[in-house]
Amino acid sequence: MKDILAERLLTKIMNWNEDKVMKELAAIQFMAYTKYDNYDQFIPGTRFLGSLAQWLYQFDESERETMYNFVKEKLIFISSRQMSYLITLLYKMLIMTTIAKKVADDINIPQYYIRRIESSKEFRQHKRMSLFVGLSDGAHMDIIRRTSGLNNEQVLTNYFPDDNKIKDLIKALKESNELDNITENDRKFETLFLIDDFTASGSSFIRLDGKDGKYHGKLKKVIDKIFRITTEVNKTNFRDIFKSNVSIQIFFCVATEYALNTIKTGLNNYLSTLNLPNKFEIEVNCVQKIEDKIANEVKNDKCLIDIIKKPQYFNPDVKDKPSYQNGKHDEAYLGYNEGALPIVLSHNTPNNSLPIIWQPSKEGQYQSLFPRINRH
Repeated sequence: MKDILAERLLTKIMNWNEDKVMKELAAIQFMAYTKYDNYDQFIPGTRFLGSLAQWLYQFDESERETMYNFVKEKLIFISSRQMSYLITLLYKMLIMTTIAKKVADDINIPQYYIRRIESSKEFRQHKRMSLFVGLSDGAHMDIIRRTSGLNNEQVLTNYFPDDNKIKDLIKALKESNELDNITENDRKFETLFLIDDFTASGSSFIRLDGKDGKYHGKLKKVIDKIFRITTEVNKTNFRDIFKSNVSIQIFFCVATEYALNTIKTGLNNYLSTLNLPNKFEIEVNCVQKIEDKIANEVKNDKCLIDIIKKPQYFNPDVKDKPSYQNGKHDEAYLGYNEGALPIVLSHNTPNNSLPIIWQPSKEGQYQSLFPRINRH
């Protein structure tokens, strides 16, 4: 009954004739059923069609077609099923490829001899000497572990393990039967896989703060923990479990082209300030890349921009948050760091997406299409 009422309301709001109703409703109902209705931040009982009708109603009648077409043609919604699939692909496309390359170099065979490589003792050893660390709850390390058959003592859901956990990692590695031809002193992790589901700007991973002139972010903390000698007494150093030439692989399920470039540049700049005695490999990659043209198409849509930049459609409280101030915000209606993304993830909407999609209401205004839970 709610869906029927929502359909009638949507038809009335959009002033569609019968032919238009037949054409549009079938497509939008299909997307609602297969994806949009499963958005985690909808309050109980909320369906997408109802949310869309309320969202469109806030715009002037002359603006509604533009906003509806934005949802129909530009919105990118990544469902939980799609994200789980991308996590599975992350192991097969990126992690396995990285390990296979090491094995191919070891036994001097072409990397495309996949079956021979995967069935080799060298593959099992390189795999066991890899540590997998999730950079957020969204990394879904449980799926990575099940997909890849990893040992529990080579998977971390927290990039700040305590002293006891570090000792457990060392103990399990030294007692591993898969490394029986490797001396105990050489049983250290040679590859560190840092994994997350999504990045849009890259600033939460590495950034240079213009206020204090220092680098911040998750990757900065991890690198410090590996390469900086701790001064704490009786502490097991995180760096003790890694080889001096450790390879660091930073992988995402979904990442924007902008974020990948930002992270690579930021890491290289930060590492150049450390004067580390040993050089090591570092790679940043993703399974699904969101190209810059996606955001540029939004920015170049003059009709859309002219609407969303209007004061009555933008909650000014959004840009006042300290986290929002870390990025560019002259055109705050484009989202954090002026990302201008039309992206919604099934569990939440990133703040790099257009605020008109997710912004909180204020005094009954600013109805959001996909309400966002703020995590910063």
